[in-house]
Amino acid sequence: MERVGTVRSLTINKSSLSDDAIYECVVEEEKSYTELCVQEPPVTITKLLDDVHTVVGEKVEFEVEVSEEGASVKWMKDGEELNRETAGSKYRFKKDGKRHILIINEATKEDIGMYHAVTSGGESKAELEVEGLL
Repeated sequence: MERVGTVRSLTINKSSLSDDAIYECVVEEEKSYTELCVQEPPVTITKLLDDVHTVVGEKVEFEVEVSEEGASVKWMKDGEELNRETAGSKYRFKKDGKRHILIINEATKEDIGMYHAVTSGGESKAELEVEGLL
């Protein structure tokens, strides 16, 4: 709490999610309220995806690293979200600390396209090229 003349100020240094609240100031019969909304900082991508050139049947891994451990990363292929429910056995999703990996077990021509890793504070994209027999 800081006082400068008739003005009183409350400063919260290094705010956290637990500081998110309605604050009340009472001076004699007068009351005043203010609401503090604390948001988590956006999760950024610190290691970008790399393009991959492979052959049919090979295992492919796309890897990103993010700024916060435990953050969520959304994977997309050609604008369509990939997730455990829709991916079946075609894709696997691995999380190891800040590292997030999309694994394609056996690449096919149908896997050719643009892959995106999306976080609350950014995205990275890479192209997959697959050569070989149809």
